Amino acid sequence: MRLSDSHHLSSLARREFQRPLVISLTLALVAGIACADFLFADVDLISHLYYLPILLAATQLGRPSAIAVAAAAVLLTHLGDPDLARFRYGEADVMELVLFVTVAVVASGWSQTERELRRLASTDDLTGLHNLRSFEAIARDLIERQRRARGAVAVVCLDADRLKQLNDTYGHLTGADAVRHIGKVIADVLPEGASACRYGGDEFAIVVGGGQAVHAAGLAVRIQDAVAAAAPVLDTQSFPAGTLSVSVGCALVDLRADTPAPASFAHAFRQADQAMYANKRRRAPSPDAPASAPRVAQLFAVPSPSARGQRG
Repeated sequence: MRLSDSHHLSSLARREFQRPLVISLTLALVAGIACADFLFADVDLISHLYYLPILLAATQLGRPSAIAVAAAAVLLTHLGDPDLARFRYGEADVMELVLFVTVAVVASGWSQTERELRRLASTDDLTGLHNLRSFEAIARDLIERQRRARGAVAVVCLDADRLKQLNDTYGHLTGADAVRHIGKVIADVLPEGASACRYGGDEFAIVVGGGQAVHAAGLAVRIQDAVAAAAPVLDTQSFPAGTLSVSVGCALVDLRADTPAPASFAHAFRQADQAMYANKRRRAPSPDAPASAPRVAQLFAVPSPSARGQRG
């Protein structure tokens, strides 16, 4: 399942945005080293500089690009050395040419592994959403950015309904699939610019900023509707629409400059969590009572005076 948040997508977007710059820099390095190698053909150490563009391509552009740069380095080294141009190789020459390709393959593999480990360290393995540590860092960064922009930030808390009954009746594999399914729905509904995480067994959180913050309750309702409308397959067993549902609560973050971002986020998180449990009790007063969706206005926690000022 994809990591469903704008932070992950924006990091990919930044890499794509930087790609032309990295390609240009790599080509410039190759061209500069080739010129120096031609001009100072008697200086053997110049060819060692080809490791720089090879490593740059390996860490920033991926293995195919790194191998292409290594191949270009091999070709240019031959052109810059009369002996190699006549295919008269010494042991050191063979070692260097082999190392060009070896470094490209090994460095690109290490770089890919490092990126994958970083992704796994920030990901909830069951749902593919962020884990709480990564989510909190994203939320703090969003609060600081929106504070400078005089914008708004909202936190949405969600909790799966009746999951214990599902576990008791059908088993914990079914319950795990239910949590995974809800995570997928959140990922699919989540708009660009929002981030989501699973922070408990069946509890989720979303943070949205800018103009989307004031519409956080609408986002929560869309997720509720999407979860309820789906007919999930849980542990190979098909269930009808309405089997799963979530309770939600929202809160605006206090963006006053004198409140640290971690404290602002923690306060809004608690408010949204309390609103979510209040709505859970409102939707189903007893285990057997049918759930009734609250009005959108009821999804927001009662804001603090400063938050009212932000909304007004």
